Amino acid sequence: MSEISLIPATLLLVEDDPDQRIIMQRKLQQQGYKVICAENGEEAVDLYNNNTIDLVLMDAQLPGMDGFEACFLITHTETGSRCPVMMITSLENSESVDRAFQVGAEEYVPKPIHWKVLMQRIRRQIKSRRVHQEVVQARDALSQAYSEVTEVRERLSFERRLVEEIVSRMRQSAPINRHNLRTLFNPVEATSGDIILSAIRPDGAQHVMMGDATGHGLPAAIIGPLVSDIFYSMTNKGMAPAVILSELNSQLNAKLPTGIFLACCWISLNSSRDHLEYWNAGTPDILMVRQGKIFKRGQSCNIPLGVLRAGDFSPTLHTVSVQAGDQIYAYSDGIVECRDPQLEFFGQEATDALLLNTATHRETPLTAITDQLEAFHGSATFGDDVTLIEITC
Repeated sequence: MSEISLIPATLLLVEDDPDQRIIMQRKLQQQGYKVICAENGEEAVDLYNNNTIDLVLMDAQLPGMDGFEACFLITHTETGSRCPVMMITSLENSESVDRAFQVGAEEYVPKPIHWKVLMQRIRRQIKSRRVHQEVVQARDALSQAYSEVTEVRERLSFERRLVEEIVSRMRQSAPINRHNLRTLFNPVEATSGDIILSAIRPDGAQHVMMGDATGHGLPAAIIGPLVSDIFYSMTNKGMAPAVILSELNSQLNAKLPTGIFLACCWISLNSSRDHLEYWNAGTPDILMVRQGKIFKRGQSCNIPLGVLRAGDFSPTLHTVSVQAGDQIYAYSDGIVECRDPQLEFFGQEATDALLLNTATHRETPLTAITDQLEAFHGSATFGDDVTLIEITC
């Protein structure tokens, strides 16, 4: 039951006959109503304007301002249009009935009064008014709630754009070394959980890392600056790949909530660029191409960064001999798992063919890969970030 329903209804009784007024007042009070009395039309309008009235019982024949004029003035106020007026009169001609409804009355009750019928009509009118009040109250509450939600959404949207701008600037400021490195980055949202990092160690070795954080957008993108800072600072100090990977795992495990992690692949080329080390944790096969053929696949056989506790994490990198001109491809699952309109995956076989064609036609920009994926997908809007790196030995 609402608070409105619990409040006793207040009735305005307008009757110039004192005896009749007293009788009606008592009968109404016996039904639990609060009753305010007026003797004429002017007094009725004044009392209505200065009190909260739920229903008006108005005699048509009053001294001075009659009940019809008083009814008109009441029902044509801002609140009066929602307050029922019941005309109670001995006038039974059709002109009086028509006039009563024309000035805004809801009911026309003839005298002598049939009390049982009158009380039923009053209860019905009060119930209708209460329902209307509750609907208005609910509507106003809903409107207020909507305004508050809209305000919160606008604030969150502004704050999100601000954080996205900060993260984007931090990504752009990362000192990526593009020596013999081409990259393709096509994010689904303004911010992305995919990262590409590249740096030269003091001894001339090149470290390259590609990461794909859980999820999309801002939550995933926030991981990037932390990983980038550790990668570049430790590479610049000449740290070995296994040491850097261990530190990355330790920091992500300590700082990320459960279920958030970083799938990644690591590729290091020594200074003479005749050997590489790789480590794959949760990304598609690293493809190593020589003279248009895949001579080695670097498959994922490790747990993504941030999942294992520091004491349980011990990265072992694989070493491969390479030759000048060999090309190394690492890429996100956004390529392999791209879907066509029939929801069929692009797949590993098609990915292999696409990258072998890219390796053969080195003059072709990597954006041609995006064009082919768009043609397969049927639109330029992918379901996942598309990220790729190409390293030339």
